[in-house]
Amino acid sequence: MKSLFPLIILAILTPVSAAENAPHDWFENEYAPLWADAPGDNIEKLLSYYEEEMISFESDGSISRDNLDDWLVTPMREWLADGWLAAELTAFKMEQVNATTVALTARWLDHYESGEQETSCEWYIAHWTDGQWRFAASADADCEQLESE
Repeated sequence: MKSLFPLIILAILTPVSAAENAPHDWFENEYAPLWADAPGDNIEKLLSYYEEEMISFESDGSISRDNLDDWLVTPMREWLADGWLAAELTAFKMEQVNATTVALTARWLDHYESGEQETSCEWYIAHWTDGQWRFAASADADCEQLESE
């Protein structure tokens, strides 16, 4: 049986920052569940995951910068009024851009009071700032890129 000592020493000596490993868990285990379980009740918590202003890259080529009320609070009220209940994360992939920035693409399954479901995909840029990950930009994404995942 081979000794595990060299592997243990290597693990101890290899520095791993929170910014390198945390975004995957942060997105999947902290952020996504807020959308799956009564997101209308979680709005204040959800807002803490975003910068004060979000940049959106629109499919028509335009770019908008919106405060969080315009970007999330008002639209969520409209979604809930239209019978939207929640969104379940069904797949995502993450790419480390640099030590403090990640790009994420997520596929969501939206649930409605009518029983209907709808799939949507979103691309995000998140960065490590002030000791936490926060979203800074987003765009609607092509779900096909997650189909092969």
